[in-house]
Amino acid sequence: MPADTRARLSRVSIVLHWTTAVLVIATVVAGSPLDDMPDGAARLDAIAFHISLGLTVLAWGLARGLWRLSNGMPVPLKSYNAATRLISKVVRYGMLFLSVALPITGILMATEKGYGIRFFGIELIKASEDKLLNITTLQTAHQIGAWTMVVFIAIHVAASLKALLVDRDGSFPRMLGATLRSTTE
Repeated sequence: MPADTRARLSRVSIVLHWTTAVLVIATVVAGSPLDDMPDGAARLDAIAFHISLGLTVLAWGLARGLWRLSNGMPVPLKSYNAATRLISKVVRYGMLFLSVALPITGILMATEKGYGIRFFGIELIKASEDKLLNITTLQTAHQIGAWTMVVFIAIHVAASLKALLVDRDGSFPRMLGATLRSTTE
């Protein structure tokens, strides 16, 4: 498999990036109304759907993390200053970490509440009344993680729009598969 270069990102990196982006946003959107929903069948279905999306994010997050471990992070453009590189690194690693940690805290939270874990209708973990962890801690961790992910996404999108509309440095088209004309920028 071809690796990422300063001039071009591999197809694997691009597919993992955009698929993860869509899945994470869908999971955040699906999870956001859950606390305000009344108990009942509709809420249970919404929770099951959110968990299924979360499990999908977990699988993609693990795949993306393994890809990044074997391939490294995309090489930043030379035009980025030290502060931009640091913020970019924190946000990228943070989003990778949260794409694994959030589904795990969600699974633990659901099992502590006595729910089974289903993946689009396929039972993976049976419901249990056993309580091993502090549900308040799990809920807090999951909510803080979700809000942190939202902030990281906002920073990432803002930086991407700045790169596209203001800097015009080629980093956004590179995420769509374009090859940079000049790698010395």
